[in-house]
Amino acid sequence: SVETLKVVSIFSWFVLSSANITLFFFFQCVSNVILFILLYIFTWRQLKTFGLRYLFSFDWIVMKDLKRFALISTLIYLSAGLITQVDKLLLTRYVSLEEFGCYSTVSLLAFALGRFVGPIFNAMYPALAEAKNQNNTSRFVTIFHSSTQLISILTIPVTMVIFGYTSEILLYWTHNQQIVDLGSFPLKLLVIGMLFNGFYHSFYAITLSTNETKIILIQNIIALLLQIILIPIVVPIFSLNGAAFVWLFVNLLYFILFPHLVKDNVFRKEKINWYLYDTCFPLLITCISTLLSVEVLKFFDISFIIKCVLLILVSFNTVIITTALGRDNVCRIWRILYPRLCFLLKK
Repeated sequence: SVETLKVVSIFSWFVLSSANITLFFFFQCVSNVILFILLYIFTWRQLKTFGLRYLFSFDWIVMKDLKRFALISTLIYLSAGLITQVDKLLLTRYVSLEEFGCYSTVSLLAFALGRFVGPIFNAMYPALAEAKNQNNTSRFVTIFHSSTQLISILTIPVTMVIFGYTSEILLYWTHNQQIVDLGSFPLKLLVIGMLFNGFYHSFYAITLSTNETKIILIQNIIALLLQIILIPIVVPIFSLNGAAFVWLFVNLLYFILFPHLVKDNVFRKEKINWYLYDTCFPLLITCISTLLSVEVLKFFDISFIIKCVLLILVSFNTVIITTALGRDNVCRIWRILYPRLCFLLKK
């Protein structure tokens, strides 16, 4: 994709330019401008297929109807950006520069979990909106549960590996024992918080598709206020652990409390299944199997990389078995492969 090409080009420029940070940021700005121009050209070419003849063509009546939705959506994205950064802004007042650098490093690793969720959300939201507009309830429910289970399949194993081998991963990545000592427990809290944040994205897509954006904005404002209030209280006492706990608490609040505010009748009926079978049950069983596997692997003298691979396999297979989407696809693959295997064995 264009975004992948941008990342590769920025990294290449950074390496080839003798790690000059000024040139790095300059090239990043230039690449973003080029990306914007390419997206602009591609978008209008696609719009021409719908019969738009002019480069600038808007239906101002439609734009006026969407004004409230667009304004609230903008405020949602701005508040969401603040929520992910306000802890770092406040943290600078209460911890040393070394501790702040450590927290920023472990946050980078924990927030990488969102890379698995973003593409699913981008595909899930328009599909839900289309099904909602067509009053196709069965398709709406199927997309909702399948997408949430896919998020669970991708994020739970990664979370369990990071949680199980936090210190080893940090040491392997940074080669800095101080970061390991200061950041291991905060990373555990942050990555669990990001896991629940990923679960919440399916609910977020529901509210957007049902045009209940005001709920999301209210939730973001509450979460932002909670961070502003709690961080100055807990960080002086618990240092980095306190800041990470606030992030976990906010995301648990998103997951446990806020979905009950949605008025959509379809979501209300499917809410229990979402909690139990799409998220909590796979998480609980995978957590148990992962922790047992970590204890068992302690008896084997094998490398850290092999342990991580084995732990990913255990976690991935567990979450596959405990989700309907995973079981259905395993059965589908087996039905395709079984006749071919029988044919090969007969030969």
